[in-house]
Amino acid sequence: MKKRFSILFVSCFLLTINNLYSSDEKLVIEWADSLVGSMASNAQVQRYAGNVRIKHKDIKIFCDIATEYLSQNRAELISNVKMHQDNMVLTAPRADYDAATDIATANNGVKIVDGGRTLIADRGKYSTETLIADFFGDVYITDDSADIFSDKIRHFRENQNSFAYGNVVVKGKFTDVILTGDSVEHYPTMNYTLARGNPVLFKIDTLDESGPENNALKDTMSISCLKMEAFRGIDFEYYEFTDSVEIVGKNITAKCSQAVYDKYNGMIILKKFPVVWYDSTQLFGDSTVVLIEDEKINKIVSFNNAFAASKDDTIDIRRINQIAGDIIEIDIDNNKLTGFAGYGNTKSLYYMSDEETSDGADQKVADTIKISFGGGQPEEIIWLGGVVGKYYPENIVSKSPEEYYLPDFRIEKFRPSRKIFKGIKNKRIINEKELLTPKTEKIEKKSQKLKKDVEIDENIK
Repeated sequence: MKKRFSILFVSCFLLTINNLYSSDEKLVIEWADSLVGSMASNAQVQRYAGNVRIKHKDIKIFCDIATEYLSQNRAELISNVKMHQDNMVLTAPRADYDAATDIATANNGVKIVDGGRTLIADRGKYSTETLIADFFGDVYITDDSADIFSDKIRHFRENQNSFAYGNVVVKGKFTDVILTGDSVEHYPTMNYTLARGNPVLFKIDTLDESGPENNALKDTMSISCLKMEAFRGIDFEYYEFTDSVEIVGKNITAKCSQAVYDKYNGMIILKKFPVVWYDSTQLFGDSTVVLIEDEKINKIVSFNNAFAASKDDTIDIRRINQIAGDIIEIDIDNNKLTGFAGYGNTKSLYYMSDEETSDGADQKVADTIKISFGGGQPEEIIWLGGVVGKYYPENIVSKSPEEYYLPDFRIEKFRPSRKIFKGIKNKRIINEKELLTPKTEKIEKKSQKLKKDVEIDENIK
């Protein structure tokens, strides 16, 4: 009587389990070389070993060893795990697939290859229903346009958008520009990237042979801000910077509240209170344009309320040469200042000197002022149109040089410092193959034990 009751109880229990999930929701074991069945903690457990093949909806799973928990509709997958969905392949040394929630979890390394995109991380979750992958720890994603490294990435397979967080580095495939930030949103189909949280753009002029992962950037221009937007395509590449913008290059430094770097057309546009330093000269204006040719700056132009101040006197820092006008241009050749020009309502103040002594100050007003330089020093000054001038002798100027400053005088004391690229520390750039090899002895021991269990069970039969 007791034996009949036990058989009836088990039959009812298994029937209840089978009715929990509809046939299209169940995990289906299509093939395995060996099978061991057991009861544990009131839940039916099936263990499979050797060429295991599992199906669930449009998902196909392959592995060496699997443990299926029928009451939970879940399977633990061990060794050479491969999951196929459409054109996507997920691989891992070990994973857990929950058919009840449609979520695959891997904590010993995981990789997704989806068309032209590859994601790699220490651990991750992937939903076969929403097609969303959440990867954590040493995350690396690459596609046709960029490589992204971060601590965490949420990737949407449906539209290929990726949201990266923590120590993010974006390295373009066809550009010498690297983006960094605390968080980056990448929209490849729109050719658009948004970076927040102390984002910095690094324009690389020279790269050491050891590569960026070893902090080997040289002659690099950095542009930092609070919000950065990148627009990159086949025939365009430009970047927009908003709030607290700072630019530091080989000879140029600048800051403003808004800037655009049009790399394709070779120009940087500074707006909203721009200040530009070039060598010993500061340049102000309502807006400023930096023109770049053959990767070198060849002209800087400030528009509206333009003002330039140059500290050329190393003995008396109060003697600051000045030009004010509607437009001011600085010409540069091979990183050397070759010309200065002011256009429209131009005023100038020049503290004169010879090789050893100071020689007063010269003030002039004209329509246009042009200054040519040789060896870093003014060689010729030309005033054109309505010229009015006045000379102040040294004996009165020396007492208080600042009394003769132009009415438009401005000076900025704080000069931004260069941002340092910390390198790509993500280990996946060094060795990607290690992901596919189970490194823990625990996994190998469990694999061997399960195979022995299968052999013992077959001998008993």
